[in-house]
Amino acid sequence: MASELYLNDDQIWPADEFGDFAKLRHLKGGTLKVGDIVRVARPIPKIGLGRMDLWDSFIENFLIKDLGYVEGEDLFVFPYDWRHDIRQSAQRLHGAMEDFAAAVRKARKLKPGDVVRFYLIGHSLGSLVCRWCVDQEGGRDHVARMMLLGPVDRGIPSSFMMLATGNLGDFGESRPVMNFVIDTVLPRLLGGLADVLRSMKPIYQTLPGTPFVFGPGGQIDIFQDTSWLGDAGDTERQEWLAHLQGASIVQEAMSQPPAVPTTYVYGLGEQTPESIHVKPVEGGGYDWANARIDWGRGDGVILSRSAWPGDLEAGVEVAWVDTGHSSLHRTDEVRERLKNETLLPPSLDTYEGPSGLSPEETREYLQAIVEGDRYISASEETKGHRVIALPADPSRPTEDVRAVIRAVQPGQPLVILGRKGAGKSEALHSVMWHVAQAGLEPDGELLVPIYLDLRRYRGDDDLLTLVWSTIAETGTKTFHPDVIRGLLEHVPSLVFLDDLGQALHRHPETSITAINTFLETFPRMRAVFAAESDSYEGQFPQARHYMLMSVELEKATSAMPRQVGDVIVAIIGDNASNIAIGRDSSATSVDVAAETITSTQSRRGEEPEVDYKLLSELVGAARDQDWDKVESITQEVADTIGESTS
Repeated sequence: MASELYLNDDQIWPADEFGDFAKLRHLKGGTLKVGDIVRVARPIPKIGLGRMDLWDSFIENFLIKDLGYVEGEDLFVFPYDWRHDIRQSAQRLHGAMEDFAAAVRKARKLKPGDVVRFYLIGHSLGSLVCRWCVDQEGGRDHVARMMLLGPVDRGIPSSFMMLATGNLGDFGESRPVMNFVIDTVLPRLLGGLADVLRSMKPIYQTLPGTPFVFGPGGQIDIFQDTSWLGDAGDTERQEWLAHLQGASIVQEAMSQPPAVPTTYVYGLGEQTPESIHVKPVEGGGYDWANARIDWGRGDGVILSRSAWPGDLEAGVEVAWVDTGHSSLHRTDEVRERLKNETLLPPSLDTYEGPSGLSPEETREYLQAIVEGDRYISASEETKGHRVIALPADPSRPTEDVRAVIRAVQPGQPLVILGRKGAGKSEALHSVMWHVAQAGLEPDGELLVPIYLDLRRYRGDDDLLTLVWSTIAETGTKTFHPDVIRGLLEHVPSLVFLDDLGQALHRHPETSITAINTFLETFPRMRAVFAAESDSYEGQFPQARHYMLMSVELEKATSAMPRQVGDVIVAIIGDNASNIAIGRDSSATSVDVAAETITSTQSRRGEEPEVDYKLLSELVGAARDQDWDKVESITQEVADTIGESTS
């Protein structure tokens, strides 16, 4: 929406007055004249929003004044009608580059046959126009390299909400005024936006090509189940379905890497719609008006995880910057890249693929974990307030951390079970912080901690993709996937897989296979799972240790396999967890400990014999944090049943 549109000689976009919005009804059809790129917009000054610098400072102050480009000679802008099929706009861009090349030859006094190649910069929907032009219309002959800012070629879930509900977007809780203007004021002024939005092919063409809409039964294929389009006349509905079919063609093309070396730039500054969840209604269909949105990390429009490591095979680079969608071009990181990048990228022919992160890169990664909380992508509702990041708690007792690390061995994962809010994620982050801190110390044990949010698992990707994006999102740098693979193969790593229950719920068939394959592929890796106790059913028989973090210990215990090996029982309380037997529920803890011992004896064919007096003493010692006594009693119990305490 960053190109001017005119109805005859009357500029109707950007709109300056409330009255101009009525003219936007013409956007549904007919031909509008395209003006310039919107450099400075005056969005409805009568309600006090004032002037907005969209692209003026980027073009005038940065590209022209700072870098010395001359508009019309070696700098060109390409405005286009953003209502139309991006394929049409891409064809126009291809033709425009012929004219641009002629202007360059004239300005530089080149011969008619001399080759002119461009560095193409696209933002948002413009990135989709760039991709189609280069990949499908022969634009690769004119383009040496692209930089795509907030690329939508992987789609955005909010496009679906525009089509389904007629609202222009949902910016979350952080921008209530914007939500009110977009969701209430504009639709009322325009008399409803749904029919206007559904006439715009680009909105269909920015639908994600991967699962993102879910009902109680799992994924909803919006290309097959079109009940979300609602009631309409046959002609209008057929038009919408044709747009949807055309979008699938664009999605298929965008599933391939770009045809020229490209830099993708993703923002990390705002919560971003990631998936949509709906409930069925009587008579069939779903309640789209009250859909629930799950949020992830991104720039408010584009998810940071839209980046894929496979792109790197085609010479794609990925950069993350801490800002929102409309401000990507204003960041120092983007401007520095544009200043320093040459037209021809470094050759990948000599790439050999290192076996892991270098010592310098490892230290930088660990430092990012210790100093900040951006590496944590957890997001959940807490008492009505959205928590985007849950920072690690360095104050957690180090003996807890050591116990967890000792319990986790390669090929023998630890599983943390507990009810929602029991502190599983907080425990993971705390252990991660301590592990990173230890790795920075001169004589500390080096384990590379990696946090994976399994809510981001989409059912069609392997977990190496999540590892790659998680490490890159720390801001360290973008690595080739082979580097990450080499890291897990050769460097001691401790991987935390959080919210296993969500992956099991959303993708019951593929998630177990993907996780087991991940564990088998990297046998040197250590792994810790966290799941709500009522979602886990002993899916990973190779797990040797369980950590229970909930007063609902009966549920957690029943979820474990009967033959689980060693068990760590922990209860969160007073900002500390107590390894061995918990202190918040003594009676239940005794039962759990008894269950553990009896199951150990039973699998050896012995009659269960439980010394409840000894167990009570163990509970008291744990409550008093008398660890010497805990160790002594544990040894006595172990000797009784003939088991090692290691």
